Amino acid sequence: MNKLLYYVALLKEEYSTEYHSNVERGFLKEFNSTVGEGKVLSIGCGDSRELRLTGRKGLGIDMFPSNIILSNSLGAKALLADMLNLPFEDEAFDGVLAIQSLKYIPIKTNSKSVIGNL
Repeated sequence: MNKLLYYVALLKEEYSTEYHSNVERGFLKEFNSTVGEGKVLSIGCGDSRELRLTGRKGLGIDMFPSNIILSNSLGAKALLADMLNLPFEDEAFDGVLAIQSLKYIPIKTNSKSVIGNL
């Protein structure tokens, strides 16, 4: 498949424009009040929904190039990066959003790695 056609099709996909639940809305409202105007990193940003819905000008990272293209096309700044090897200095951000991304961190049990469902 032609990668360009794939990315064009992806950009035409629907993207999140609202909160999924009252719990999520409450969490993000509390996050905003805690972090204030500080710099935010969104790990596993997907389409950068959380940054967009909270009005953040932070930075999103994701491991999928298609998500980076989609995020940037929707006005959020996003970079290709691995959450287990962040390319930032310590304390570069005042808050970190990691919604639905931590469950993909491999957890070691009995000397074998498994994907945790946290």
